[in-house]
Amino acid sequence: QEIVPLFDIVMNDIAMGIVQQDESLRQQYFSPESVESSMARLQVRTFNLREVKTMRGLDPSDVDHLISVKGMVTHVSSILPDLKQACFKCSVCGNTPEPVYIDRGNIQEPQKCNVCNSLNSFILLHNRCLFSNKQQVKMQETPDTVPEGETPSTMATYVFDDHVDAIKPGDRVKVTGIFRALPVRVASKQRN
Repeated sequence: QEIVPLFDIVMNDIAMGIVQQDESLRQQYFSPESVESSMARLQVRTFNLREVKTMRGLDPSDVDHLISVKGMVTHVSSILPDLKQACFKCSVCGNTPEPVYIDRGNIQEPQKCNVCNSLNSFILLHNRCLFSNKQQVKMQETPDTVPEGETPSTMATYVFDDHVDAIKPGDRVKVTGIFRALPVRVASKQRN
C-alpha cells in the first residue's frame, strides 16, 4: 500500500537532485525563479511483472501486494473527482492554514485554529482544493480463461489521471496495481 507512493517520492527526489545539479537543464526547462514550483511531478508506472495472476488465482495472501491481472473491461464509470489536497478556513476568524495533502484517502483536518484557538471550527474550501481525475473500471476474466460452465470472476479497479478515458468496454487489459479487499455492505433491507 505504501510502496507505490514511496516510488513516486524517491523518483521525484532523484529528478530534483539531477535538475539542481545540472545548470543546462535548469536553464533549458525552468524559469529563473524556483525550480521546485515549476517542475512537474513524476509518477512511477509499474508494468511487466514476472507473474501475471488470474482473477480466480487471487487469494488473501495477495491483499496489499503489487500484482498483475489480465482481464476484459466490462464497464467504465464516468469521471469522478479525487481529492488530492484540501484547503480549510476557520469559520470563526477566517484564518486559512497551509493546505493538507490527502494520505491514502484520509484527510487530516486541523483541529485547533492557530489564530483564535477555536476547536473544530474549520470548513472545507472546495474551490481552493486540488482534485485529480478518477474512474472506476469493472473487468472480468477473458472468455478463454473461464472454465467451461462457470461464471467469469469480476473485479473493480480504479484508474487515475491520464489513464482516465483511455479504455472502453470490450478492451482486453493487463492491470498492475495494489490488490485491496474492501468489505461489501449489505443493504439494511437485505439483512436478517
